[in-house]
Amino acid sequence: MAQNLMNPYEKYALDYGEVNVESTYTSFVMRNETLVLTQNSGEIHYFTKDGERVKRGHKVAEIVVNDQSIAATAVVNAQPLTEEKVSVSKEELELEIQTIRDEILDHIQTQNIFKINALKEELQLKLEKRDRLSKTHELVGLKSKPYTEAFVGSTQAQSGQVLDARSPESGIITFTSDGYEDVLNIENLYDVDYYQLASQPIRVVDLKTDSVSAGAPLYKLVDNSVWYVVALIEQQDIRPYQDMITDSISVEFNGEIVRGKVFDVFETGNQSGALVIQFKNQATGFYNERKKDLKLLVKLSWVKGTERCYNSKRWHRGRLCSRCRKQSRICACKRNREK
Repeated sequence: MAQNLMNPYEKYALDYGEVNVESTYTSFVMRNETLVLTQNSGEIHYFTKDGERVKRGHKVAEIVVNDQSIAATAVVNAQPLTEEKVSVSKEELELEIQTIRDEILDHIQTQNIFKINALKEELQLKLEKRDRLSKTHELVGLKSKPYTEAFVGSTQAQSGQVLDARSPESGIITFTSDGYEDVLNIENLYDVDYYQLASQPIRVVDLKTDSVSAGAPLYKLVDNSVWYVVALIEQQDIRPYQDMITDSISVEFNGEIVRGKVFDVFETGNQSGALVIQFKNQATGFYNERKKDLKLLVKLSWVKGTERCYNSKRWHRGRLCSRCRKQSRICACKRNREK
């Protein structure tokens, strides 16, 4: 029950309901990964399955060293694009900001209020993006490098010697690589041009082979304690999703529902944005997926009040009201309902 704002002694009931809204977005998976390479050439034998969770020091494979440089049957360089081609151009961003400012000044002369308001919103998103680019490490809060390389074997090994390839840390072993391990990670969250990347194919390579050459990758170790999804959303959805930052959100990943939290939302250019979701629990196949269409499940609730309370169904995203845009954690409508 709630009180009428015009008559504090008159009480009335508020209608309340919930509904799940499903949206599918092109998404990229970001992980903390270690690419393990060998210092020796030779035959290789595996003792670990793809996707197996291991502890530090676990024996993944062994190499029978030979004197010859044997070419590995796996393709080492799987990356179809250089990092520069998928990175945000800070010069272009500054040019876009200046262009929008000039357009605002032009519309001020013509007193086109509606166009000015739209441009001001677009300018604000660009300025927020520039701020993120200048404070990447501070915003992400990195404690360690999300991408590293490790070497196994010995440069002093003799022909015929058997060397163990052991895991340098705990995590999940995978024998696939797409070449984007050093690009698509949380350290580069604000530097990647996702619009450009979405138009490019990502080719996954099988690292398993009968023999390897020195310097070739053997396997990849994936941190299973935390991973991220970057979903490409429309620009008009940036503000509503920003209202959900730190709130929980569900994603359908390979047929199962995984719950994470909204980590950040920002503008990416080309009338689009990026919704970043952090996960601390595993999902099937997350360790070797990179680009896929993911379905997001967002729970919306509504409450209907009197004329003094908008006299309409008002949608709430998480704990913030998306209609009145109150910055407080409890909007006026919710306070009325709680009474």
